[in-house]
Amino acid sequence: MKIIKPQTLGLLTHPFEFRREFWLGISVLSYLPIGNSAILLPETAMWPFLTEELPPEQPLDAAIPKAHAEFLAVAHAHAPGGAPSPLVDVSI
Repeated sequence: MKIIKPQTLGLLTHPFEFRREFWLGISVLSYLPIGNSAILLPETAMWPFLTEELPPEQPLDAAIPKAHAEFLAVAHAHAPGGAPSPLVDVSI
């Protein structure tokens, strides 16, 4: 199978059976910085990042259709100004 896609997108595939029919689930992955930058980072940079940040037993995606879109966010929170704080509010 030949896949033609932009270099900024990753693909995961998973064939599965549902109600005696065979399907192919496809997940499209994008890697982007959080902030004001409106740019997609290259797929080749995403895989080493995920290897370092996700636990080994954490599946990235099962590539099976879902009822709603989802996203995975990996981040580190720091208090404003670097001051020690027992609690830091974060949101997406």
